[in-house]
Amino acid sequence: MNPQLQRISKPTAIFLHIVLNSKQKINPDEQEVLKKHNLLAGYHNKDSHYFNSFIFYCLWDSSLLRSEFQKAVNAAKKNNLKLLISSFRAFKVKENRELLGFLINSQIGFEFLDFSTLDRYNLKAILDYFNYPLESETKTTKTKQSNPSRGNNNLNSKEIIEISSRKKTQKALFDETNKATRLAAFYLKNIEGKSLNQIASTLNEKGYLTTTGKAIYAKQISRHIESFEELQAKFSKSRVEELHLQTTLDGEENDLKYSSPPILMKNGCNFDNILKFKFSVKKLLDFEIKIKDNKGVVRFDNKYPVIENILQIDILKETILLPGLHYLEITAKGYNKIVRSFYIRKDLIKLPDSI
Repeated sequence: MNPQLQRISKPTAIFLHIVLNSKQKINPDEQEVLKKHNLLAGYHNKDSHYFNSFIFYCLWDSSLLRSEFQKAVNAAKKNNLKLLISSFRAFKVKENRELLGFLINSQIGFEFLDFSTLDRYNLKAILDYFNYPLESETKTTKTKQSNPSRGNNNLNSKEIIEISSRKKTQKALFDETNKATRLAAFYLKNIEGKSLNQIASTLNEKGYLTTTGKAIYAKQISRHIESFEELQAKFSKSRVEELHLQTTLDGEENDLKYSSPPILMKNGCNFDNILKFKFSVKKLLDFEIKIKDNKGVVRFDNKYPVIENILQIDILKETILLPGLHYLEITAKGYNKIVRSFYIRKDLIKLPDSI
């Protein structure tokens, strides 16, 4: 046998090596993973390119990515092995993203070596966020520019995790079953002074269930109460944003031709699951909308070439906005910046009169 070749047996995983260019080799960290899973079974050459039935190799932007990815997933499923994928970067590209859906549906175990914290649940949340249809595209203009936080190929791991986490939180906070339990739990704890076990017992007796239809336990009650307290904080006013709001309304920033804001909206109005912004003019050009949370962090930022007197945004389908107080900033050609405050789902913190 050639001294440059070696053989080790019994692989415990499948490895998909996705590279940016043909000169990219398996790095030392990846080699350690290969050794750990006995993936050096078969032969490899001196340039650290490995060849066997448990290792798949392709360029991340090549036509072979789809076929090699599917082969690797099927091999892992057939052999009941975990799939190790060298890089997540390739799947930030829209054309390759549907492959992640194929991965999730395969039900195999997997791990991205450069993104080890990305589990099945978070990956599904990311896909849900990136892939849902944008209804507003058909209601406004087909040339709408996408939200920068969606489909951005330059998202880093921290940003992806935040998107995933906020979509998970958003789903939980908007859920009507969670809402009922959260309000009841907080009421029984803070108004009637019941213990966690007493609250769980009371809610079970009254037919409250978890989102999966199961009985409620004291530990879950504790999380619901904590969630309610965190939710209340999201409705508090921001001193900085309130000051900015007031100075804008007072006209200190009015220096353009048209000083009257064209938006038909009062400060402090409340929206449910759909944001609906109406305008007193038929058409607005070069339209940009930003929405900040009550900490001043921009959570939605979008541009439209043209808006025709109404803009609707589905919160759950088109944003990562959470319930609470928000600050709206709108700019359009020929108009001053419009600043307004509004709430999303005030009903989520309205306690019942009794349980």
